Amino acid sequence: MDLSTSRNGIRGAKYVSVYSVFIIGTLYDSLAMLPLRQTKRVSN
Repeated sequence: MDLSTSRNGIRGAKYVSVYSVFIIGTLYDSLAMLPLRQTKRVSN
């Protein structure tokens, strides 16, 4: 029981960390693309 619960906890922690990194990455990409889109609009 202890080994299974610890493994599940580690697996859940890894899933949450990967999910949070994915969300932060998408938000960072969207924020980084906003100024690029604005500059493209101004240049065009």
